[in-house]
Amino acid sequence: MSRKQQAGHLTLLAGMGIAAGLGIGAFVRTRQFKHPDHILTNVKASFRKSGPLDGAWIEHHPVPFKRFGTQAMVYQGGVMKHEDGQLIVYDFLADSKSGKVVDVWKDSLVVTDNV
Repeated sequence: MSRKQQAGHLTLLAGMGIAAGLGIGAFVRTRQFKHPDHILTNVKASFRKSGPLDGAWIEHHPVPFKRFGTQAMVYQGGVMKHEDGQLIVYDFLADSKSGKVVDVWKDSLVVTDNV
């Protein structure tokens, strides 16, 4: 095998190695976080136990969250539902790795039906 052929094979192998590394890296990054749509589906199912929902949303980019000395990456989201003739908004934070809700609070925005 000539030096030119050896260099061609080496270049081909190096390119394949780089491509494989990039592909594996992308796969690992996508697998380390739960998909936000799956988390939202579970959150909506929990809220529906107490009545129908009027809407829901979740951010698709996790943000850092620190509580009690523990830091995690979380997705921010919210659900809207009618309670006592008012549209109530509940915000939530869900751990991006486990999918578990780490905090829920009633938003200060309350919309009445008498508009």
